[in-house]
Amino acid sequence: MFSDAREVRLGPDERAELEAWLRAPTSEQRHVFRARIVLMAAEGLSTRAIARNLGTMPRTVSYWRIRFAEKLGVKCRRTRFDGSRVRSAGCSGTTSGRLARSA
Repeated sequence: MFSDAREVRLGPDERAELEAWLRAPTSEQRHVFRARIVLMAAEGLSTRAIARNLGTMPRTVSYWRIRFAEKLGVKCRRTRFDGSRVRSAGCSGTTSGRLARSA
């Protein structure tokens, strides 16, 4: 079976950025898909419910829940949610701007 789902908590900045990805007509579909997973997880939906709603496998949802939680949960984040590198080597206490896609 599956282990307990990783809890996803979003601050107002992260939520706004993910919602902007959903609305933007130029967003890559892989980013939109991941944003939907994270937003649904933050609303408290189970991994299986998210998978059912998005027509994907629970392991895919679980992977992105874990990946997102780890990216925002560790003290020094070297990569963004979309996989691009963070240019500064420093760490900060906030996560705003950490989800931004590279240009």
